[in-house]
Amino acid sequence: MSTDAVAIPTWILQQKYLRNKHFEPLPYQPVEIQQMSSDKEKSQGHKEVTIYINGTPKLVRKERLTFEEIVALAFDNPPTGDGVQFTVQYSRGHSNAKGSLIEGQSVQIKEGMEFDVTSTNRS
Repeated sequence: MSTDAVAIPTWILQQKYLRNKHFEPLPYQPVEIQQMSSDKEKSQGHKEVTIYINGTPKLVRKERLTFEEIVALAFDNPPTGDGVQFTVQYSRGHSNAKGSLIEGQSVQIKEGMEFDVTSTNRS
């Protein structure tokens, strides 16, 4: 299996959702998104699906995506700085499900699923 590391910026991984709905810094933790390349790996249940992140088609071979992976796919040059937060909302999920994700959560993906990822600055 070959892996292509996707650099998830520190500011994404330094955010933790709290009960009062704000974020606090966490230690840096690198995350890798693995992409399958061989026919054997493709036959192990992970089919290639197209999802849409902020209207842009993305081809993935995973059954589930995490909040952090979705944010990394959404921004080539993500916003940085103190107080930067992200919102991830999805639609057209399994059984036409809609919802939102917070840091640390994941969602099962399907063909044509749509994600809306926005960044905001906490003042």
